[in-house]
Amino acid sequence: MAFLTKLIRFLFLILWLTGVPILLLGLLEAGYRLLHHEPLSHLIDYTWDNPSSACQLIEDPLLGWTNKPGIQNWLPNGTQMTFLNNGIRSNTFSSPQTWAPILTVGDELTLGIGLSDNQTWPAILEQILKAPVQNGSVCEYGLDQSILRVEQLIPALKPSIFLVTTTPSHLNRILLTQFKQRNKPIFILEDGQPRRVHAAPNVSQPDPTATPPPFSWERIAHYSLLATSLPNTFPLRSWLFNNSYLQADKQNPQLDQKDILLACQLLERLYQQEKMGSSKAFFMIQYSWKDILNRKILENFQSPRQPTGELKQAAQSLQLIQCAKKIGLGVIDTYYPFAALIKKKGEAIVEELFTQQITPEGNQLIAQYVASYMTPFLSKMAPPNAELLPQEPETELMPDSTNKKMRSSP
Repeated sequence: MAFLTKLIRFLFLILWLTGVPILLLGLLEAGYRLLHHEPLSHLIDYTWDNPSSACQLIEDPLLGWTNKPGIQNWLPNGTQMTFLNNGIRSNTFSSPQTWAPILTVGDELTLGIGLSDNQTWPAILEQILKAPVQNGSVCEYGLDQSILRVEQLIPALKPSIFLVTTTPSHLNRILLTQFKQRNKPIFILEDGQPRRVHAAPNVSQPDPTATPPPFSWERIAHYSLLATSLPNTFPLRSWLFNNSYLQADKQNPQLDQKDILLACQLLERLYQQEKMGSSKAFFMIQYSWKDILNRKILENFQSPRQPTGELKQAAQSLQLIQCAKKIGLGVIDTYYPFAALIKKKGEAIVEELFTQQITPEGNQLIAQYVASYMTPFLSKMAPPNAELLPQEPETELMPDSTNKKMRSSP
């Protein structure tokens, strides 16, 4: 009898030690879901569809992933992010349809993560030009995906100008077959031409090498809104998602050191879109604050050795700019307005234009700069209402005479 009593007490203790934490976690999960207006009965993989995340994504068989269409997402800081039915980010207002739209496609910097709909530089550009600007950017895209996205959107939008952006620190994304647990398309060079060799798997046919075991803490955590909303730096997240599924980006070993050559060939593919239609194509480099500092260091780089690490990324972006100019693409390098502002007011003032991404004030500077390139092409379209013609923005922060000449040329 005494043994049976001890056994019951031991089992009760085990139940208490395991059941109470599970109950508390369940209550925390329920409370967090209610806070974000998420049904308690939802049983979905929140690593893809997390309503508390700025990036609301769905799988796409061509692109790997794309924006979830037709949603209005309110972030905890009050930021409103609205996506239209085609995954285009809303600018919160409508410009007169006096000419075909300008299409911009890039990564999270162009999308405007953490900013409201009217604070992104494409939205501000629309206000400056009084012409419709469609922001087709998607979180965590590489240059290859952005070009595929342009090719996908051109037939539907028929833009007058399309502009693809990338960032020096994100150039290596074209080397990856998987980025942040999501499979993505890749290209390899075959007879000097890029060939797409990988398609992202459908939801109904997941890649077995890219998913965690069916019964594991990691698998359970995928279905927790609270767990998937934890910051990447939070220790518990590292423990929950310790599998390479969430921690490692997979690189295509065939690419090796051919990343710049591949990127140049992808830009050639972009230029072909211009030649096939009546639209003007632009390639644009956008910068984080760290990218700007690395570019400044590179300008004074005196070592006979090739730059490595982050400086190598800065050097590669300059190579890509030269490649785009040689191909015949319009090139917009947004380093120049920030460099001019640093020279005028100092680094501390310019650093304030960058937080985790870039502030609305920083986007205002970018939009004014980009508008100076767009104006000559839009003016030639002669819209019926002369008052709607875009005005030439201030040129105080423009680059050297070579780029000024390019802006004024057709």
